[in-house]
Amino acid sequence: MVEERIVMSNGSVIDLYDVYQSVSGTLFQSNIHYDICSYIVKQTGTVGLLRKVLENLYSSKSQRIRLITAAVWFVEFRQCEISEIFVLDDIKYLLEYRGFCNKKLFDMGIYSGEYVDKKHIVTLVLKSFAHRIFHFFSNTLPPGSTVIRGWVDVTESMYFEQLKFARLRIFPFPLGFRRQLKFIGSCKKKCLDFDLDGLPYSISSAVKALFLGTGRDEAIASIEISANQKYANQLLKSRVTKVYTSDEFEVGAIAMYELLIASDVKVINTAHGVGRYCPYVAYTEFNGFTSSQGEFYRSKNSLIKVNVRKFQNSSLPLKRAEDARNLPLVFVLLHQNFEDYGLQSDASKLREIAKNISVLSKKLKIPFYIKLHPNVSSTNIGKLAAEFGAIPATSWLDISKFRTVFITINSTAFFDTMGFGPTLVLKADSFFPEVYYGKDFVGFRLDELEHKLTALIDSENWLYAVKNCAMKEGSFG
Repeated sequence: MVEERIVMSNGSVIDLYDVYQSVSGTLFQSNIHYDICSYIVKQTGTVGLLRKVLENLYSSKSQRIRLITAAVWFVEFRQCEISEIFVLDDIKYLLEYRGFCNKKLFDMGIYSGEYVDKKHIVTLVLKSFAHRIFHFFSNTLPPGSTVIRGWVDVTESMYFEQLKFARLRIFPFPLGFRRQLKFIGSCKKKCLDFDLDGLPYSISSAVKALFLGTGRDEAIASIEISANQKYANQLLKSRVTKVYTSDEFEVGAIAMYELLIASDVKVINTAHGVGRYCPYVAYTEFNGFTSSQGEFYRSKNSLIKVNVRKFQNSSLPLKRAEDARNLPLVFVLLHQNFEDYGLQSDASKLREIAKNISVLSKKLKIPFYIKLHPNVSSTNIGKLAAEFGAIPATSWLDISKFRTVFITINSTAFFDTMGFGPTLVLKADSFFPEVYYGKDFVGFRLDELEHKLTALIDSENWLYAVKNCAMKEGSFG
């Protein structure tokens, strides 16, 4: 096996996989990453809808392309310290495309593999079964229906008003089975008009893709296109007039919505999170968290009307800043399940942040909570809290009697917590919070976290930070 590597000017050798493991997941939602995905897809010669879905796949389902992005970023960021680079031809061409033409660059041979991860094909097979099962239990839509595509509880907060008249279709949610069951139970209890539903994936085609070599990536894209187009035709047969959704992460959804929009069906997407996912989407309207998020999706989809959301995913049971200023202070780390997505650097940084806060909270006798991600299993709550040295908060009510300081890497809860307490956001090499939050946030590096948290003990500093998304000049030394 070829060991792609970078030799530094001090003689140290860095394996490219170690570079990949060391960078933040933010890098894979940056312009560098999407530029690289676009370049690689162009080399395949695919066109039209197939090319768009293939680029969506490459942007989110390829460890090889993530490794390439990490390598390109590392070389550009630290090129003055680099002596030699030994890589396969796909990385070599990309470095040259990005302007790095140098004698230091050595071609170690041809990259002959496919780009979509093999494990994604296994996931696609399981996904196909799940969708077929859900689809089996679905009922035919009445003519002229308005449809809401939903997955879990966040759907209700996004489309609370629409649920009063629209028909909810609940699709499989593999990232949190218990969370989805709880949502289905809640829908029954509230007597909402809902059905289970799924896309008509070809299970046999998905299984065949497991054994394909050359052309596997295009086959996966074709499976996604076929399933989404078939479902679109079912909706058109029912004369659906409007679809509400939240699926900018679904690689093949563009195939469904292009057909619907061409038949004058309105498609409104509300961003489920602050991230950037598929570069190619098709909506008539996109409701995002920030204008920059909206512009990302419009950059390759110019007909989308972009709005900045006037509401968030959650209505928190916390006191607003003006009413909380005299309450006892608490540090709250916003947890994210980075390990589930293979983001080792982000997971490591989150633990490092927690360790620093834990030490400080004991020193200052200020409680330290970790607000756990909703997809965390109840059986893992105690284990995670112990690992992070924090008190677990599974509900916002757990911290409702405090004056809060939130700490995060890149959680969507940043927007939910606005007005309740300042949120400190990590800044580090390859961590780019401005991708998500623009310029209005209080950033910190690990070596200054203690100073910034200590400064916020003062209620005036705390209130200033809440209102201005900034620290007072000189407030932490």
